[in-house]
Amino acid sequence: YKNRFGILTESAVVFSEADEYFNFWRTTTQSLLDSAPIDVGLSHTKVSKLKYAVPFQEKLVLFSDDSQFVLRGNELLTPKTVNISPVTEYNMKTVGTRPIALSNFLYFPYERGAFTGLYEYYVDKDSETYDAADLTAQVPAYVPSTIYYLSGSSNENTIVAYPSSGNDLYVY
Repeated sequence: YKNRFGILTESAVVFSEADEYFNFWRTTTQSLLDSAPIDVGLSHTKVSKLKYAVPFQEKLVLFSDDSQFVLRGNELLTPKTVNISPVTEYNMKTVGTRPIALSNFLYFPYERGAFTGLYEYYVDKDSETYDAADLTAQVPAYVPSTIYYLSGSSNENTIVAYPSSGNDLYVY
């Protein structure tokens, strides 16, 4: 992300030195360089364990079980400008199914009892507000809870959910 190699931990994001993908140590102790490695922790009112990180609209969206966060920085991602802030509180099914980014949206599943729902996550560019629409609101008991893989195509405006058992595909 932004010319750095990043590692996601349960409560932090660690980035390598800029353009040196395997250097996670500072090269000088006298001053904090813009190219120095980054270690930024999560600060939230709830306990949140980070599960996924997805680049989306020049930001990095971080997902936990019950919260979404955004990692922000300037044009250059530096230790001085980076921060993580909570943006929304949507439940997410984090076992096996990664969020996917297609065109101007992020898609991620959530548990709905014995079934699975799907959120379409977006950013209102005017107000920088993050929100999600429930794509499965009309069919709450249709997609099984065994979904473990999402795939999609922005050219075809299609999302496909594949369950862990059976030969069915669920297409939106």
